[in-house]
Amino acid sequence: PDGKFLFVGAPIDDVVLKMNLRTFEFPRPVLVGQKLHGADEDFRPFFSAAPLEVASTPDGEVMTVLNFNSSTIDLVGSSYSSFVPRMVSNATWFTGIAMANLSDAEAGLDTRHFNNGGIRLQDLTATEDVIEFGPSPKRIPLAPGQQFATTARLLTEAQPVDSTFEGWIHMDVDQKDVVGFFMTGDRLQNRLDGGLLATETAQLVVIPWIRIDGEFQTEIIALSPNITGTDVLLTLLNYDGEILEQTTRLGFGGVVTNAALKGPNGFFSDDTFEGFDGGYVVMEVTEGIVAFERYFDGERLASLNGIAVNGPEVVPAKRLYLPQAVAFGGTSTAVTLLYFGAGTTTVEVAFKDDQGSVVAT
Repeated sequence: PDGKFLFVGAPIDDVVLKMNLRTFEFPRPVLVGQKLHGADEDFRPFFSAAPLEVASTPDGEVMTVLNFNSSTIDLVGSSYSSFVPRMVSNATWFTGIAMANLSDAEAGLDTRHFNNGGIRLQDLTATEDVIEFGPSPKRIPLAPGQQFATTARLLTEAQPVDSTFEGWIHMDVDQKDVVGFFMTGDRLQNRLDGGLLATETAQLVVIPWIRIDGEFQTEIIALSPNITGTDVLLTLLNYDGEILEQTTRLGFGGVVTNAALKGPNGFFSDDTFEGFDGGYVVMEVTEGIVAFERYFDGERLASLNGIAVNGPEVVPAKRLYLPQAVAFGGTSTAVTLLYFGAGTTTVEVAFKDDQGSVVAT
């Protein structure tokens, strides 16, 4: 009803495609219908339910899908998507995920798990004696106020227990007030940090802080969660806004573009970082992506979400809050402000103590 999306049935694949009319993105398809079993003598052991007709109720709350071959009707309600742009499970790293239902109603959480190439992690029919992965999508009910915490291995039900895999997770939930975050840590429990689940894509994303001094390495992850792909233009700038290097990486739908800033197969050449004393990375695409970074050495790890600057749902903020700042016992708090406006601007900063009294401006 609001004219923001176009829904089209794909009868061969038993899905409904959703097109964003503002960005022309195709998010992940909506699964409808069920494959039908043919007769024993039929040369087609399975064939589609054939969702041919799609219609919406006047209030836009429910989509009705008519499956022609199965003579069934699917009723599809509103859902809210979020993404874990990076999950890994190997001998060094693990990924944890936590979700909480803050609404007053039960929520249905559907998770779908993909490798870095956008292929769904699922059981291989060629190996009958081993179940490599559990169901995908996987439905998880969440009661009001309930928290669900797990690891990527437990969520995907990956087998055997020492197998390794990487990828990303797409989550759909039918209640708006469901929030979550994910963590990456090493198995020795020396390094642990994470970020919020990504809830929107953007055409301009900023990685606001990078670190490559000493033994530190910065790794950037760009995920195109849509069916259609987009090339990613990465620009490395210093803190004066001067461009140091640009590079383009091919992006495909559902694929994770993942690399270190420098080194073998890094995004930028090693020579660019000679004399480098700080900067940031801007990522530009024609269709939306979500981005994430982590920088680490052998003892420490920090993670940051990419900041969406330009996208259909991005609303620029004029007032920002840093909920905690410390400067004692050898610790310090660093704040990075990046301005993308056309002219100049003035920033007013007020530092308050834990009682709300202004200490400095």
